[in-house]
Amino acid sequence: MFKNKNNTPTELQETAINIDTQIQVAKDYDRSVPLNNITNVNNVTQSQIHAVITKIRQAATTEIALNNAVSELQTILAADRVLICQAIDNQAGKILAEVVRTGYTPSLGSELALMGFGAGSLAEYALQRYIQVESDTLQVSPYQKQLLDTLQVKSQITFPILLSAYSSDNNGYGLGETWGLLCIQQCTKSRQWTESEINFLAQVSLELTLAIQPSLPLLQLVQNRDPLNTIDLEARNLMQGLSDQIRAEFQADRVMVYAFNPDWSGQVVVESVDVNWPKAETSLNWDYTITESNYKSYYAVNDIETKGLAQALLDVLAPLKVRAYLVVPIVYNSSLLGLVGVYQNSGPRNWQKKELEALQASATRFHAPLQQTVYQRHQKFQAAQMNARFQRERGLTKIQERIRLATNEQAVFQLATQASRKLLGVERVVIYQFAPDWSGSFISDSAVAGLTPIREIIPMIQDTHLQRTAGGRYKDGGCLAIDDIYLSGHEPCHIQLLEQMEARAYAIAPIFGANKQLWGLLAMYYSTKPYKWREDEVECLRQVGLQVGIAMEQLDYVNKLKVRAEQQQTINKITDRIRQTLEIDGIFQTVTQEVRTALQADRCVVYQFNEDWSGQVVVEAVAGGWMSLLAEQNKDSVLVGDRTQNEVCILRKWGGRDNAPIDTYLQETSGGRFMRGQKFTVVDDIYAQNFPECYINSLEKYQAKAYIIAPVFQDEKLWGL
Repeated sequence: MFKNKNNTPTELQETAINIDTQIQVAKDYDRSVPLNNITNVNNVTQSQIHAVITKIRQAATTEIALNNAVSELQTILAADRVLICQAIDNQAGKILAEVVRTGYTPSLGSELALMGFGAGSLAEYALQRYIQVESDTLQVSPYQKQLLDTLQVKSQITFPILLSAYSSDNNGYGLGETWGLLCIQQCTKSRQWTESEINFLAQVSLELTLAIQPSLPLLQLVQNRDPLNTIDLEARNLMQGLSDQIRAEFQADRVMVYAFNPDWSGQVVVESVDVNWPKAETSLNWDYTITESNYKSYYAVNDIETKGLAQALLDVLAPLKVRAYLVVPIVYNSSLLGLVGVYQNSGPRNWQKKELEALQASATRFHAPLQQTVYQRHQKFQAAQMNARFQRERGLTKIQERIRLATNEQAVFQLATQASRKLLGVERVVIYQFAPDWSGSFISDSAVAGLTPIREIIPMIQDTHLQRTAGGRYKDGGCLAIDDIYLSGHEPCHIQLLEQMEARAYAIAPIFGANKQLWGLLAMYYSTKPYKWREDEVECLRQVGLQVGIAMEQLDYVNKLKVRAEQQQTINKITDRIRQTLEIDGIFQTVTQEVRTALQADRCVVYQFNEDWSGQVVVEAVAGGWMSLLAEQNKDSVLVGDRTQNEVCILRKWGGRDNAPIDTYLQETSGGRFMRGQKFTVVDDIYAQNFPECYINSLEKYQAKAYIIAPVFQDEKLWGL
């Protein structure tokens, strides 16, 4: 997505090694950091910072370090009370160090409810950079108000003091559970804490984190810590603190920081959200709406219900209960790193220009920490993609093997739809077969539970585009992938059809049958959500479609071999019977009966020409339920008359293609094209041949719909048909 020298693995390792060498520079917070390297914090002077850090680091015991910290902080911040509370359990803590102005109730040694410092339980403090409380606001519960009044508190700000702990999730050390709290209180009046004061106190709380660590575990922490994980974790902690601050300043319900992956999908890296609303978690991880090529300077919506937003966006925001939002891009060196958004859930909000400017200014503060997470995020993303690709390739090989072993087409279709749906993790896979006019129908469907079978929804489709283009892009081997039908530019009628099919995102690949002709389509669908199809996923679908076509060709070839083998057996059988029969009538009876049986035909006859090319049926094998031509020919002069007078309507069209009203062709040529070597004539459908009406009438009279004619020669003379 972007390139920056701080993002290379080698230089990140060098930075991490430097951190380990100094044992916690800046955000790793160890005592060996030179004091003159500590960042100056606006109205808190360098000498004041130096004094606090020195007193903490030079203390001989943890108790002295805590007492030095509260004393120095009370002087620098002119606070009415500064205290350090160690947690006893998840609900209460004990005051270990305190400095309080004369006239206010001391609390040293007391056990107090942790709720009085702003959060309901110990675990909540670890999730936030700090908690700010004003006693006279509606956000304070009656019980919290009572606790604050006990110590005469008007305003306070509390920072967690965290234990460094090993995390199995990232295989490294980082700030873990809450040991206790650093709290600065104002009793005389309300107080607005400045950003410089907040940053200074956050730095002191981290110094206290180090001060309370036992020496041996601390040494192990420094030696065993994964530097890259530490950089990533500390960057996320910093962004979490910034997000908490923005939410407090905007008095919003939610603030999210969204970071992009290399393919312009992304993930929420930090989120600050009120406890009354659901967390985003992974619900936005596959949102591809914004990319580096189309992002805007800001996105402001006062009320999503009246803005007329696309349905796709409304579907994404609905689970988060969003009603209004203000989002700005995080851009560094012309590269889009991510987005930071402020969200209002409780109702519409009229965003002001000063709020937009404030959020745009805040976005610049995410440049450095967001870049520091890039290497870890992209490495995990690429590893996940490689693993998914490997699993698909392995699964595709198994599908190919199973399809090759299928013994009939229906088994091929069922295997292809079921196995590819599971492999690709989609909600539906179907096979669609074209009709001769390029309409079509679904012949196989595999769907997750809860979806309606596709053939119950729409058994047949008349796609005018595919009919007009004889298969469209698919006839040339092309595929189609639509991430969201509502953002695809489809015509309303097309969207309506897809909605009827319960489709939200889909991809289609062609299936080629015999002679490489387009036979049908293989399609996969998501019904419940939009989805960004990856190139390798569509390629996997194309490969399955290719295997379906190959399997059908193989089955067709095998079936043809079986038919040929059966036909050869029939020929051999007929030949043996002929050789065993001396009478011509017996030979004809054998041939007609065996041929009709072998071809599963309704009728087989032998027709003999006379010298004048008239003729008659001399033998017939006919299935039950059909009239006998042998019986009918004595009643109908058409069958026994002069063939030269009725060639077009009976014999000539039965065995040829000449449409002349009067045809003496057989008479003049003594057999016509059969004498020139034509071995047979095939008509699959008498109504598709443009035959004259008289000939159609004759064929209908004798119940013929399709036929095959082969000549019978005696020496070199055409004897019959």
